[in-house]
Amino acid sequence: MKIVTSAKYIKLVWTQDDSPLASLPLLGYAVGMPTDQDGIRKNHVFKLQFRNHVYFFRADNEFGFAR
Repeated sequence: MKIVTSAKYIKLVWTQDDSPLASLPLLGYAVGMPTDQDGIRKNHVFKLQFRNHVYFFRADNEFGFAR
């Protein structure tokens, strides 16, 4: 797994993995799409928010994003 970071998002890249390396519980997290105020201008991005922590994740394609 490779993690690519930017000022606005974190991208997780898996190479030849058939199953997830880890599973994280999302209790208490809000999942949604970035808003205009977030300033994210990329496709296939979703937002996780917990209290004052906000994380952005981006899939490589529509299929990965829909999953």
